[in-house]
Amino acid sequence: MRRDRIEGLWKHILLGYWIAAAFLFYFYAILMTIRMNGVIHEAFFHNPYVALGSLFPFLMLFQASILYFLEKRTIDISLLRIYLQFTVVQQVITGNLIGALLAFLYVRSLKRCWKKSTIYSKVLVLSSTIFIGTISLLAIFLLLRMS
Repeated sequence: MRRDRIEGLWKHILLGYWIAAAFLFYFYAILMTIRMNGVIHEAFFHNPYVALGSLFPFLMLFQASILYFLEKRTIDISLLRIYLQFTVVQQVITGNLIGALLAFLYVRSLKRCWKKSTIYSKVLVLSSTIFIGTISLLAIFLLLRMS
């Protein structure tokens, strides 16, 4: 019973962090735009760092939604563990160490469970990891080329 509570706690903390951090970034971008007396698309157009930086909060929201849907489906814990381990690596590569730590703690809190994964869950995990990995590497490559 206690292990289930800890597992649920880390899941909620990770989801909350990803959602809050993404919305704080977008709120900051809007405030920056208002302060400059401009429109939001002008800030993204004139400052490529803001445009590329906005990909990371988008990815956090995307990861949160995938994690939410995986949790709602009856899936094998090993499939969720694979997704979260990929998330830890992706968060470290993109510099989000808090997100990586929270995902790592969530992976460690998962218990062993032998449920059968559906083909939908497997395709969801595979396609989302490919998408997230591709966008992350592309954004990092472009940021490194710009500096």
